[in-house]
Amino acid sequence: MCKAACYLVSFREVPTRVSVCNICNRGTKMVSSNPLPLAGIKVLELTHIVAGPCAGAILGDLGADVVKVEPPDALQPSRNGYSRQGAYFFLNRNKRGIVLDLKKPEAVEVFLRLAEDADIVLENQGPGTMDRMGIGYEAIRARNPRIIYCSVKGFLTGPYSARPLMDELAQAMSGLSYMTGLTGKPLRAGASITDMGSAMFCIIGIFAALRQRDVTGVGQSITGGLFETALYFMGPATSTAQITGEVPAPMGDPRSRNFNTLYDMFPCGDGGMVFIAITNDAQWNRFCPAMGLGALLEDTDLQTTTGRNANRGKYFPEVEAACMARSVPEIVDALNDANIMVGPLNNPQSVLTDPHVLSSGRMQYVQIEGNVLLSPNLPIETSSYTVEHRYDPPEAPGRDSKEVLAEAGFSAAEIESLLASGALMDKVAPAPPPAAVGAVPAARA
Repeated sequence: MCKAACYLVSFREVPTRVSVCNICNRGTKMVSSNPLPLAGIKVLELTHIVAGPCAGAILGDLGADVVKVEPPDALQPSRNGYSRQGAYFFLNRNKRGIVLDLKKPEAVEVFLRLAEDADIVLENQGPGTMDRMGIGYEAIRARNPRIIYCSVKGFLTGPYSARPLMDELAQAMSGLSYMTGLTGKPLRAGASITDMGSAMFCIIGIFAALRQRDVTGVGQSITGGLFETALYFMGPATSTAQITGEVPAPMGDPRSRNFNTLYDMFPCGDGGMVFIAITNDAQWNRFCPAMGLGALLEDTDLQTTTGRNANRGKYFPEVEAACMARSVPEIVDALNDANIMVGPLNNPQSVLTDPHVLSSGRMQYVQIEGNVLLSPNLPIETSSYTVEHRYDPPEAPGRDSKEVLAEAGFSAAEIESLLASGALMDKVAPAPPPAAVGAVPAARA
């Protein structure tokens, strides 16, 4: 059985469901008996940062052959969204990588030739960028009427459609930041939910387009919007505001929880925290004995949800004290035994040790620089197939340039000519650090 070699997994064996070849042979294409639903679908991806790469990763996880196109300066620190860090490795698994200098006409022609045989083009460049480079929807459709051309933009059609946008701005403009924080203290979510949400909605659009193409024989253009994604997430809150005529309380505000007995995070005696949810009378009646608070059941003011919400001061301090007298595992075990919704507060490191996370199928094992990265798998299970790891992310931009072009019918002479011209690049090495330009001035007090 293969042993993982990094601090994350060096203390346990890689599950046997993962082929040794996936762990030991970087980038090895595997022949699988597992029929993935998008096998045979070809994707040409020109994306960066989160939204576009996330859509490509989902397609790759489901079996599509995703070819990620990167620029020659992909490893420059100034290239936001291209640097090889944690997000990159998560968002670019199950992809092959090529480098094209799309400022050169020869590279544009390569892109167009690859698109002729593609099913999907996926991009999230700035508004108008793809058209200016000569690889917009109309240019691709002229060569391949079956193409499904999916773009992720900041805004859909409207007054703001030419504006750039990023995740945090979308959260703020939509009201999502307001609803996430406390009153007067808006917060962004702890993950790029607008970026990743827009990717998921684009995938829905792509699947619908593939189905329509089966009927009509032609492709279409699809655009997903970050702002509109965040606005969709706000649907329950905006509906409530219209019905009540009032602005809803943020989710972090106690007023937003006044229909639940407990819906809160509690510090525990071992320094950790747990979230406990009590939403009805039956749960309350099980919760109190499990936490040694049986006396609260005798209080007539606390026998209904309405009564408890009107008398939080009578029981909330008791719950806080009971949690401080116990450790997180003690509380989680006791409340799970009582069928009460409870969970520990994890962080990005501690969650990787959770037994459920480590169970079969929760993670893909991605090899990075000789180590193994635990990468959360698609959160679905089916009776027909299992999402599996097929390719490691391209650590070196252009890792697969020659292979991809050869498969597309480019001759060896054409490939060498493109490499010589700089239109195509193969396994780009990191740039050396900049030379020192003098001492950094001392900070002023």
